[in-house]
Amino acid sequence: MCKINFEEIEESIRETSFEDIYNEYPTFFGSKNNVAHSAFLNWRFDPHDIIEVQFFNMAESYFETAIFLLKECIKDSYSKKADIWIFPILFNIIHGIEIYLKGFSSLYTKYKNLTKLNEENKYKIEKNHDIKQLCQTVIAKIKDASPKTKTINTF
Repeated sequence: MCKINFEEIEESIRETSFEDIYNEYPTFFGSKNNVAHSAFLNWRFDPHDIIEVQFFNMAESYFETAIFLLKECIKDSYSKKADIWIFPILFNIIHGIEIYLKGFSSLYTKYKNLTKLNEENKYKIEKNHDIKQLCQTVIAKIKDASPKTKTINTF
C-alpha cells in the first residue's frame, strides 16, 4: 500500500513559488512552448459562430477524447488502464451527449422561431444535466417537426 506523506507535500508547496513551478513544468496553455505543442483555450470556438455550433464543437471534443482513450485501452490491455480510465471515458461520452442534445434543442427552437416570426427571438440553452429529460425534449421537438413520423421510441 502506498503511503502519502501530506506533511512533506504541504511543506514543499509552501517553499515553492509560482515562478519556480512555471519554469520547471511544461505548459500546454500558453506561449512558453512551441505553438505546435500548446493548447489555446477557446481557439476552436469562434466568437462569430452561433452558440449551438460552439456546443457541437465542444461535444465533438468530448467524444474524440473518449474514443482516443478507448483505443488506448484496447491497444494496451495488459496495463489495465481501462480499470481506471473507464470513469473519464464514460464522463466524456455522457457529457458529449448532454452538450450535443442541448445544442440541437436550442438550434431547433431558434430556427422554428425564425420561420414562424421571421426574426430571432431570445432562446435559452437548457440548464440541467438530466440526459433522459434532454432526450425527451429533443424527441418531442423532432415529433413536432415531422408529423409524418409514426413512432419514435422513448425511454
